[in-house]
Amino acid sequence: MMQPQQYTLPDGTPLHGRYRIEHTISQGGFGNVYLARDTKFNRDVAIKEAYLSDEETRKQFTLEAEVLIHTDHVGVVRGFEEFEANGRFYLVMAFIAGQNMEDMQIAHFKAYQRPLPENVVLPMMALICAATQALHDGKILHRDIKPANIKVDGTGQPILLDLGLAKLYHDPASVTLIAARAYTPGYAPPEQCEDGGSTSEVTDVYALGATTYYALTGRQPWDAVRRLTEFAQAHPDMPNPRHWLPEISPATDELVMQALALDPAKRFPSARALGRAIEAAYSGLAAKTLCPNCHFLNASDADYCGSCGIALRQHGAQGSEQAVIKAAVAPVVHPEAVHMNPAPQHPP
Repeated sequence: MMQPQQYTLPDGTPLHGRYRIEHTISQGGFGNVYLARDTKFNRDVAIKEAYLSDEETRKQFTLEAEVLIHTDHVGVVRGFEEFEANGRFYLVMAFIAGQNMEDMQIAHFKAYQRPLPENVVLPMMALICAATQALHDGKILHRDIKPANIKVDGTGQPILLDLGLAKLYHDPASVTLIAARAYTPGYAPPEQCEDGGSTSEVTDVYALGATTYYALTGRQPWDAVRRLTEFAQAHPDMPNPRHWLPEISPATDELVMQALALDPAKRFPSARALGRAIEAAYSGLAAKTLCPNCHFLNASDADYCGSCGIALRQHGAQGSEQAVIKAAVAPVVHPEAVHMNPAPQHPP
């Protein structure tokens, strides 16, 4: 079969009578993503362009478009419309300013020499669990939850992106052969890595646990195949988060490893259940004081930050969940806001 010609649309290209291409955000083997201007509503949008050379990829693209267009949840990127033009297919979505969780982690470690604080990670992941549950309630499995597919906007709201591997519940025909075989090592559980890619609600629970593991430790979780091999040979399993950072609370450590159970029956039964466990662990951190400058988690009665040394009472502490996340996002969205203070030299 002849493969479609791969090229990007030049800046300024008009599209579908109302969009104007501003620039290319990303390029890939299956298509491109553009920042565009919606001249009808005077807003920026993201447009995903797909090279659809066969019916299988067309089917998966349509499923992603339908899910995003019909899902109305603040934690899931909003789809506006799907259309065909010049032999290509397009999906118009809300444009989310900010960076994804992976880039956010890298920027934070570069500035402070440690991963994102637990007090930032937990509320962020609780919100992503709620978004995942909204998909599950709509009978949709995401199947590719990972840090690169979570973007945090300037208000501190984490948003789940990229449903390119999504499938409908209890409908094997809804997922293409390409999507069934695709997964991200480290974030896919054993059942998804096997031939046929058997998946269920707890497949996404595993991915949520793996994403939380990365957010807390800055380390990629082991691939499930490696974990199974080590288990079969009676070797130790992947180290838990507290192995890398002993200051992580036992409750958080336990919930992450439960979500990452190799046996699906031993995981949390739903994203909602995992979200509730995360909220409970977060409530146990309420007595801590988050430094608004470097995001170090201090004792509740601390007068000065144990990391950067600023006076906590003078500068004030972030308290609400959204404010805590926003404080960590600010240096990423607005790099000039980063205060390059000395930080402990202990990489994750």
